[in-house]
Amino acid sequence: MKTINLPAGSRGIDTIQKLNAYHCMWLKENGFDFVIRYMVSLSVEERDIILAHGLALGLCTYAHSFDPQDELDAIKRLQVPTGTDIFLDVEDDKLDAAALTRRINLWAGRIKGAGCNPGEYVGSGNPHTSKELYALAVSRYWKACSRTVDVNGNEAAPVCGWVLIQLFPPNIKLECGLVVDIDTLQHDYRGRQVAFIGA
Repeated sequence: MKTINLPAGSRGIDTIQKLNAYHCMWLKENGFDFVIRYMVSLSVEERDIILAHGLALGLCTYAHSFDPQDELDAIKRLQVPTGTDIFLDVEDDKLDAAALTRRINLWAGRIKGAGCNPGEYVGSGNPHTSKELYALAVSRYWKACSRTVDVNGNEAAPVCGWVLIQLFPPNIKLECGLVVDIDTLQHDYRGRQVAFIGA
């Protein structure tokens, strides 16, 4: 396994559901290039099935998972290659911006210490302004399909831009039976892109 990048415009999915060989074959045959899974519930077997079907694998956390130990354990268990991006799911959190910043930065520091790139999935209920988002200790940003507005009701986006965009509407049921969100890739304004796991 190694880290890989995909071209801007590549299309993929994120899902809470476990994928099998049929799902992966269907996704590949229907023009999907990557899958993003919740790494704590991802098994080595599922990882291998995804990669064996030529799909890139991205990793994210469950919402409000600010204790990095579960992710650190999964990095070892899954043998995640150095330099892989891991996105922290931050949405509908009740913390104020300062408290949330501390929790995100502590998480990011531990993930970085394990050799991976910490990123943030910026969802609804985001208290950070654009400037505050960009100042976080993460290095990649994934925009949720929901509106990302700060506490003042202003659209919030990191000044470096997004590497990953989740499309609206969410929770689309595919013909293969998976319920997914669909995502597209782009480079951010600093030229960065998602580092996936590849075969």
